[in-house]
Amino acid sequence: MKQLTGELGGEAGRTVISSSEFIKAESRNRAAIRELEEEAPSLMQDPAVENALAPLEDLGL
Repeated sequence: MKQLTGELGGEAGRTVISSSEFIKAESRNRAAIRELEEEAPSLMQDPAVENALAPLEDLGL
């Protein structure tokens, strides 16, 4: 089984998850971002929110 490694919460600890788990998490993240964009577009302009989402954008989410 192919496994992916990712950091949790910016901490030094790491976890290994299966690619199917990663895909499910990625899908949930995209859905949450879309919901934020639809429900609170002004919130998406907040610098704190932009900074929090930057790592996801770096991953292409």
